[in-house]
Amino acid sequence: MDKNLQQKLWKTSFALLILLIIALGGMLMWQYVLLDNKVVAQQTWETLNRTYFDSEQTIINGDISVEMINELVEHANQLKSIKYRGLKQKVSQAVDQYKELALVNQLVDEIPNEVMASAQWEALNLKSTVNIEQLMQLKQQRSYGVQDAFFYQMNQVWDYYETRLNRQSMIETQLANLPMDVTASLIDTLSVQLMELETEIEQLGHSEVQKQWREQLQEKVSQLAEMVQRLNEEEPLSRSQCQALFQSKQFATQLSGTELDPRLLVALTFDDGPHPDITPQVLDILNEYQIKGTFFVTGANVDRYPELAKRIVDEGHYIGNHTYNHPDLSKSSDEEVIQQLEWTQESIIDATGATPFMFRMPFGAGGKRVVHLAQALELTSVIWNVDTEDWRSHDKDAICEQVKTYLQEKTLMLMHDTHQAAPDALRILIPDLITQGYEFVDPLSLGYDNRFFE
Repeated sequence: MDKNLQQKLWKTSFALLILLIIALGGMLMWQYVLLDNKVVAQQTWETLNRTYFDSEQTIINGDISVEMINELVEHANQLKSIKYRGLKQKVSQAVDQYKELALVNQLVDEIPNEVMASAQWEALNLKSTVNIEQLMQLKQQRSYGVQDAFFYQMNQVWDYYETRLNRQSMIETQLANLPMDVTASLIDTLSVQLMELETEIEQLGHSEVQKQWREQLQEKVSQLAEMVQRLNEEEPLSRSQCQALFQSKQFATQLSGTELDPRLLVALTFDDGPHPDITPQVLDILNEYQIKGTFFVTGANVDRYPELAKRIVDEGHYIGNHTYNHPDLSKSSDEEVIQQLEWTQESIIDATGATPFMFRMPFGAGGKRVVHLAQALELTSVIWNVDTEDWRSHDKDAICEQVKTYLQEKTLMLMHDTHQAAPDALRILIPDLITQGYEFVDPLSLGYDNRFFE
């Protein structure tokens, strides 16, 4: 090739290169200058900041509206410049996450604001019309494919609701399969069925659905308990059959304190407090063993030590009415009895916020008349069947010996949280009662129906 031709080719190539550079420059200018819409871009960023929950803009807020999503899409469609590719990807991700949440929203009434908070998802109630078939159909419509934190969180959410609906379906079937009648030969099987049901319902978590299923089970067990009691009247059940029944929490609740109850039960009750030195010791001991006691307090002492009355209630114990200043109600008029009880109710409510539903007559005196007067105030009388006589001996060893002598299968024990012997004796009594197999309950769960001394 001659020299002149080479020079011409070189000049032509150079000219083409210059033209290409000019063209590319023009395209870049077109993309970054002529197509640049800074106002819309700024609006899009502002909307995105409201859309995403986190500052890194990876997870959207659960409470964003379809209007906000539409606004984002409208703004993004106006951004033609390639310099906004990253911004448009953020918008696209927000739209995809919103679609995923919209699918889940067909299962629940609302979406948690904090999408990554599993506890918030678990606290939601599923819509009453949703069933497992609908959930599976919705799962097939899922399209979010980016395997990020949002993706894995939503997988957990779908799996959680699928498990819950499967559990509800199982509960419904098990409930329907409970027997319509009870025979002695069915006792063991029935107990197992109920325990399985109770476990399934418990695993639903603290939700409205759990409450509804528990109420349905309670209603069914109430009917079964009546059948069991009639069966026992015709032919007494064996102790092993009773023990099998009481493996079920529901049966234990329904039959607690009846002659079918095979358990050793004790209710610890304390009169005349609260006392600034003794009551805290008693509470500490009860809490150490995770036992709930019942404190029959006087209104006067509640007014003196309201913080102690509140502690009794706050720590989960029962608080009962023991009159305002401990008179012998057998010597009081009807009006005086009512006044004593009402004054004390007011003191307890003011100090604790709790309304007592049990009361105890000072000295156990007052009889049927006082019991009936208290019933008008919605107060149930509680007496005792084992008096520790701590008020007499003030000696821990004497108290323990008294309990040992008179202990019953269903013991309603009277103590006083007003002297040091009470907590000292408790430290001996409680471990001993536990060793013997006693369960600690409230007074009304004993099945002890005597409300007054003759």
